[in-house]
Amino acid sequence: MHKILYGHVTNYNISLQDSGQKRIGAISCTTCGMFYAASIPEDEAQHFKFHKHFISAVKYVGWKKERILGEYPDGKIIMVLPDDPKYALKKVEEIREMVDNDLGFQQAELKCSSRTKTLLFISNDRKIVGCLIAEHIQQVCILF
Repeated sequence: MHKILYGHVTNYNISLQDSGQKRIGAISCTTCGMFYAASIPEDEAQHFKFHKHFISAVKYVGWKKERILGEYPDGKIIMVLPDDPKYALKKVEEIREMVDNDLGFQQAELKCSSRTKTLLFISNDRKIVGCLIAEHIQQVCILF
């Protein structure tokens, strides 16, 4: 066994002296996935804001008029259509914004939101963990 005394090197081991810091360096939140420096107040404030938005976006409280497409041991799939209530469309928009931000896409309106279908996978712990947005198109643009 090697001994470390007061932050000095003994038997070629290097030790760090704990000066009372809680956390040093960047950490990753296990809930929202954000990396931030916990020792910097501005980073902690930004994380708190992002974390709160993330939790509210993925939380699913259930709807009176939900269209269940399938139920599975780990959750269910629901479909949201353009003529559904505003609270359902708002939730779809929150999820789309969050996914677009994670993927690095610019926020853009759907070309024809009146012809979209959104499928959401709701886990048993009432969180939205999957999203598919399908948009009907008339014409294909060939890129070559």
